[in-house]
Amino acid sequence: MTEFYRGRAWIELSQTALRHNVEQLQALLPPNCALMPAVKANAYGHGAVLIAKELNTLGVNAFCVATVFEGIELRQGGVAGEILILGYTHPQYVPLLVQYHLTQTVLDYPYALELNACGQIINVHIKLDTGMHRLGERC
Repeated sequence: MTEFYRGRAWIELSQTALRHNVEQLQALLPPNCALMPAVKANAYGHGAVLIAKELNTLGVNAFCVATVFEGIELRQGGVAGEILILGYTHPQYVPLLVQYHLTQTVLDYPYALELNACGQIINVHIKLDTGMHRLGERC
């Protein structure tokens, strides 16, 4: 009866299953492609640092997060590799992108100009609108 009061839902992680899934996905990729899993929102409740560090040991060296602060959490947790910020980062936080070696997604040309006006060299990923007309610079 005590188990019921602790909660009826839980997360159970398996290193073996994670390794299997990574191997299967990597086998499907073309030779010059690599996995870049999204570990935003605390890896969807699984623990972003825990999952990313385990993925690092499996050879995964690129990750996506929603915010600069999620990226900082990974860096402070010892996660290696590229960390791509998918969401908007206010220009006042550009120094954090530099300090923690994070890559910022540029959603459109005006945002690129905003970031450029900060006067710091940062890594960027240019998001292109490939037809959904939601995010990205038009081709």
